[in-house]
Amino acid sequence: MVEIPNSFCHSCQLGKHVRLPFETSMKRTLVPFHIIHSDLWTSPVSSCSGYKYYLLFLDDFTHYLWVFPLRAKSEVYAKFVQFHVYVRTQFSLPIKILQCDNGREYYNTPLKLFLSQNGIIFQTSCLYTSQPNGKAERTIRTINNTLRTLLIQSNLPPSFWVESLIMSAHLFNITPTTTLGKRVPHELLFGSLPTYDHLRIFGCLCYPNLTPMISHKLEPRSTPCVFLGYPPTQKGYCCFDLENKKIITSRHVTFDETVFPYPLLSPMSAYDFLLDDAPTPYVTHFMQEHNRAGATTAITAASPAAASTPAAPITASPPSTSTASPVLHPQRPCILPNTSPKLTLKTIPPLPLTKLSPIHNLNTYILW
Repeated sequence: MVEIPNSFCHSCQLGKHVRLPFETSMKRTLVPFHIIHSDLWTSPVSSCSGYKYYLLFLDDFTHYLWVFPLRAKSEVYAKFVQFHVYVRTQFSLPIKILQCDNGREYYNTPLKLFLSQNGIIFQTSCLYTSQPNGKAERTIRTINNTLRTLLIQSNLPPSFWVESLIMSAHLFNITPTTTLGKRVPHELLFGSLPTYDHLRIFGCLCYPNLTPMISHKLEPRSTPCVFLGYPPTQKGYCCFDLENKKIITSRHVTFDETVFPYPLLSPMSAYDFLLDDAPTPYVTHFMQEHNRAGATTAITAASPAAASTPAAPITASPPSTSTASPVLHPQRPCILPNTSPKLTLKTIPPLPLTKLSPIHNLNTYILW
């Protein structure tokens, strides 16, 4: 029997070459913000406020997640700069490594210069190879699964994806995970367990107290609304008034978590865009919208302590012409149709999804 020498076959390499396997990484960082994983997801459906993307930052040690809706990819640099300042101010810890893919939104001169000036190592994955940035990719898949489920359960159309995104990120940060030994990201980052008694079902029927706003004592003291989440600067709830198309922020809210008043306007296929597990690339987001007159209005239901003081009238101011830098935690947008029939408890007529109407502007920091 003749032994054939072990030779390297160049023809086989050209005709049969395959991708090499990846070894499972068991390395873990020991302190928060040693490595920040980042990725950008593109939505084929624009939100009601014009958001087209969302940016994700994931801490490697705590698995705590921050998400930021964006209108353009060019906002990535500004968001990272603000996130870096936020980490240094709130936690007094440096970001040592930024791990991301080769997207053009990351490969730009201002971002690379900022990373170099602050001593942050810039690690990227090879072209057409997403595995080195697998943590961010897998987190986007998890968030999109939750996002899609919340929209379907609440009968909200896909244009509400930003509201659902923020709720999904909040739930992600307070949910135990096997990766952390069934510990909670919030606990590892802040040193204490989160509270859960404030949680309500996204999109359910709610009734905020409107006593400080009624003009006379015979008017209804509440109105049916859709629960859209939590305000960034107050301990309360954001309620979308279906009749007046306003966001009412109040602490005094009662919920019927078995009823979802927003009618189902879109078929299940409308949510297919969230099935993409390979993105193209909390905590909270912008609520910058303008009404027909170009004014910005806000409705906030006061607490009992504030009820003793006469309610300040709602005023309108012209929109600012200055261009402000995006804040770390943008505020919450919502879909505001121009016209819709009144909601009744017996029958729920369709609520057309049309042009938005502005509510209020909250550019402040929030961390759930």
